[in-house]
Amino acid sequence: MKKVRIDPFIFWASIVTIVAVTILLVINRSTAEPYLDNLMTGITYKMDWAFQFLTIGLFVILIWLAFSRYGSIKLGEGKPEFSTFSWGTMLFTAGMGTSIMYWSMMEPIFYFTGPPFGIEPESAEAAEWALTYGLFHWGISAWSLYAFPTVVIAYSYFIKKRPSLKMSVALSGALGKYADGWVGKFIDILVIWSLVGGLGTSLGLGVPMVSAVVGSIFGIEQSIALDAIIVICITIIYSASAYLGLHKGIRRLSDINVYMALALAIFVFIAGPTLFILTYFTNSFGMMIQNFAMMSFSTDPINQGGFPQGWTVFYWAWFAATAPFMGLFVARISRGRTIRQLITHMLLWGSIGGWIYFMDSVGTL
Repeated sequence: MKKVRIDPFIFWASIVTIVAVTILLVINRSTAEPYLDNLMTGITYKMDWAFQFLTIGLFVILIWLAFSRYGSIKLGEGKPEFSTFSWGTMLFTAGMGTSIMYWSMMEPIFYFTGPPFGIEPESAEAAEWALTYGLFHWGISAWSLYAFPTVVIAYSYFIKKRPSLKMSVALSGALGKYADGWVGKFIDILVIWSLVGGLGTSLGLGVPMVSAVVGSIFGIEQSIALDAIIVICITIIYSASAYLGLHKGIRRLSDINVYMALALAIFVFIAGPTLFILTYFTNSFGMMIQNFAMMSFSTDPINQGGFPQGWTVFYWAWFAATAPFMGLFVARISRGRTIRQLITHMLLWGSIGGWIYFMDSVGTL
């Protein structure tokens, strides 16, 4: 078995910084919160145009790359390491997790009560846009942010035969000699920081939901202690699956998650207002396709209602923060696939999975 090598500088610099920042944030919550809120507001309002162009630009590049002559390039030798189903379940569960369980139910309600484009809240028009924007935010654009770094890392690892899946190594073609210096180390540290921040956001949104459900079922009052126990349980499950490896741990856990999600989706679809779910989803899906360009570039500079910044730009920034991790993981499990398969499956598996969640959320509203 090949011994795993850890760069001590990157490891300890990341750990020390994360622990120090976490302690400071816990101690100075009252003063840190408004500062972080202002920082996030500044990014989403001043960089909104950049995130919109970046996201749609990556989508265009990926589509061109998938159907160009480069799309037939095979990543690695031999047959695919995993079946198409298991491969799809792993990339979907890695990209969405508990976040989509929460937002697929809550997001349409937020859009209904606070719709975009100056639409009257809780009106019939607001109801039509409520599901439409959810399908847009968790669809192809979001997965484009995940797919682009995945292609870059997979090409570097399998085709260029780079020795590592680190982001600095994947960017060595652009960085040159700086990939092995402090610039490369700084990039790898930033990737770890962004990963912690992105997953922290996912846990922050998902844990309270799980805590509320557990509290309701067992009659336990929701508290910080209960949240901590849930985080510990999630950590144990994740650590155990990682310890068992890709085939015995992560693959099986991903398959189980998707089977359970499909069972829940089928139950809601059958038990809920089936005809209304189908017609409402169809209408919303059509509106998303018809208004895809407008939503992709919307910044609302005249009315300045803040909807694109508070929702769309926030999502793009969040997905971009976790994209390096997705790229590293999905590249690792994609041996034997072509670049065309990698792109199309990420965009379609991810989007369709998200759309199914939002379609079923109609039955729970």
